[in-house]
Amino acid sequence: MIAIILAVGLGVVFRYVLNSPLFWSDEISRYALVWMTFLGGASLVGRAEGHVKVDYFVDIMSPQMKRFANLFAAFVVAGLLCLITVGGVLWILKSTHASSPAMGVPMIFVYAVIPISGVIGIARLIRYLLSDTTTAVKD
Repeated sequence: MIAIILAVGLGVVFRYVLNSPLFWSDEISRYALVWMTFLGGASLVGRAEGHVKVDYFVDIMSPQMKRFANLFAAFVVAGLLCLITVGGVLWILKSTHASSPAMGVPMIFVYAVIPISGVIGIARLIRYLLSDTTTAVKD
């Protein structure tokens, strides 16, 4: 977030005050927003109130069905995270020669957030499942 604020702020100052626009400020703020979005989403995996969910039907289920529904949802999320991770790696392999238009940075550094966030999300989901099963055993 700090990188976005600095890049946009500098871009505005240089464009409108100094009348000499920076060629890289928009690109840095865009890529920082992409990284912030992916890492923020991955950090919310496995939190009780992390992502939006509709739990009306789950709330009226029996405790055994609730546990099954939560486990099923966790496996669906795990499958999607695996797809994101593998897809991100394949995307990186396809774009090994691409570079950003303004700064010339290899796009591998921009696209690397996709598999990184997938792995973080999988690790957080495993941690959540392990902590959920240990609390379920205690109950």
